Amino acid sequence: AALSPAQAADELAEVFDFLGERDARNQYILELGEKIPAMPQAWKTEPNRVHGCMSTVHLYGRKLPDGRINFLADSDAHLVRGLIGLLEKLFDGQRAQDVLAFDVEGFLERIGMEQLITVQRRTGLAGMVKKIRDLAAK
Repeated sequence: AALSPAQAADELAEVFDFLGERDARNQYILELGEKIPAMPQAWKTEPNRVHGCMSTVHLYGRKLPDGRINFLADSDAHLVRGLIGLLEKLFDGQRAQDVLAFDVEGFLERIGMEQLITVQRRTGLAGMVKKIRDLAAK
């Protein structure tokens, strides 16, 4: 994990800037999804479901004694798995207060996410971010 969500965001933004065109950025997002670990079927329960997504998304998380958060998520859609991978790079292993303080909407604007995914996918992404923030706030 990066030292902070801001550092992870800077690294990701550099990759997106380097990739340039939309197709290359989308391919990178898909590759992020291929790298996320599998989520055990036992964790794919209703309490772990992220509502508001077009696809089925589950996100299981925990706050560690040192204040860091860990989460594991999965989706039945390849692009959404990529968005999960992006969120993992930003937030997994980070301190809860840093997760809560990070301007994820500004980051998504910075990398041009509104041009890469549909409005429905953005709604689902917002639902995943909300679930991660809720976890950090506990």
